[in-house]
Amino acid sequence: MEVLSIPFRLQQNGRAERVWQGSEAHVQQQAAQFVATMTGELPLSPFYGMDDPTFRTVRAGEVVIGMAQFHPEVDVRSVIVLADAGGMSEVYVDVSGGEEEAVTVQQEQSVVFNA
Repeated sequence: MEVLSIPFRLQQNGRAERVWQGSEAHVQQQAAQFVATMTGELPLSPFYGMDDPTFRTVRAGEVVIGMAQFHPEVDVRSVIVLADAGGMSEVYVDVSGGEEEAVTVQQEQSVVFNA
């Protein structure tokens, strides 16, 4: 079954971009969406997302536990949080799941955030 792409995008023909549920792209998007969402941001799912909207104190365990709770079909292989002296953070989440082999979520809509 096809589901809407996250983030929402339009194709050149004006149709909403979609991905196959359970595909490699869908798994990547689920991880990116979880890390990009602040806890409490979604009223119907108030515990979904990360506690730190500035990504200054991201804890790898929070990503692993949250993904296991909200996306149990996604296997989080590793979470790397890199912080520099200026307070900037990058979060790299390596995930696998779905119908294809492991992928690293490090693209445009990826889980690389600078705050």
